Amino acid sequence: MQKKLSKLATESADKGRWALAAAATRASVSDTVDDHINVLGAMHEVGLLKNSLAPFAKVWRDNASAFAAACATRLDQGDADYWALAALLGMKISDVVPAFIGMGFELQAITHVPAFKDPELHVATLARRQAGSPEVLTAPIDLGWNTKTGELLDVSRWRAVILDEYTREAPQLSGSGFGSYYMRAKLPFGCWRVLHDKFSLNADAAVVPDSTLWK
Repeated sequence: MQKKLSKLATESADKGRWALAAAATRASVSDTVDDHINVLGAMHEVGLLKNSLAPFAKVWRDNASAFAAACATRLDQGDADYWALAALLGMKISDVVPAFIGMGFELQAITHVPAFKDPELHVATLARRQAGSPEVLTAPIDLGWNTKTGELLDVSRWRAVILDEYTREAPQLSGSGFGSYYMRAKLPFGCWRVLHDKFSLNADAAVVPDSTLWK
């Protein structure tokens, strides 16, 4: 693995991908889960495809639960930790959900996203809620997985969302509002960061959790 990381660092530096070069260099001498997350996230950020990430992900995600928990911890604490978000891509929804639920995130809704070329997705929106402010969602996380395989293909995070209008019929939330500090990562490629944007959960797209791979 050290040789692969050294090669990745050299090639990245040659192409001016300095953040990835630095992450790979550090991981070659400091073999921690945070280093692994940084490399996988940085690789996705520069547009490298799944086959390039696979040799590293196969080894570093051997303990999928621990890896997911490390990503979830970083996402809970950091508004701009894109690498922790992107490092979740390709994992199974069944391995990732327990990490967020165990940290106090609650399922707000699951929606269905049809697709023309890409696989159809089910997207779970999780967040912390404030008892006295039900219109506020803290650190919402969207986990979008292939409806057939459970592989995470589209993930995103907000700092916070404020709902202008909403309806809750447990466990589904629907409504609209706006959010701040949005970032999104998608397979096979795609990287977004937005200061603020509109937010919505469409009641017509709601899916009963028990009819999905959520459980």
